[in-house]
Amino acid sequence: MKKILIIVFVVIVIFLIRLFMLGIESQNNSPLLGHVQGKLTPCPDKPNCVSSFAQDIHKIDPINGTHEVTELKNVILSLGGAKLEQEEENYLRFSFESKIFKFVDDLELYKTDGFWHVRSASRVGHSDMDANRKRVEKIRKTLKSK
Repeated sequence: MKKILIIVFVVIVIFLIRLFMLGIESQNNSPLLGHVQGKLTPCPDKPNCVSSFAQDIHKIDPINGTHEVTELKNVILSLGGAKLEQEEENYLRFSFESKIFKFVDDLELYKTDGFWHVRSASRVGHSDMDANRKRVEKIRKTLKSK
């Protein structure tokens, strides 16, 4: 019984070390982001990204374009772990760092065709347990309530 407990403990420790290593990797991994020819970078072939330009499992609706930049920034910065990384005319990019393992997600908004198009993705890993989709929907809900 004691050997089984030791094995379980070692497996848990190895798993936690791997999560911390992924967090460090996500902090040092700077993806190619931005907008080209009126569109945001496509999502990778992993379920840890949502985009209003996607037509597959990554699809999420854009945000109503009537919202001003200041309003968007205030709502997004009020979310935990948000940091404004880049601001251009009709383009905003934020990073979000998780509290425990320091995973970094990127959120981009690009205004075109009367909408704020959105792309939100994790920098590392395969799945994000729908964190990016939930974040965008929380932003949308907060904006609607204002």
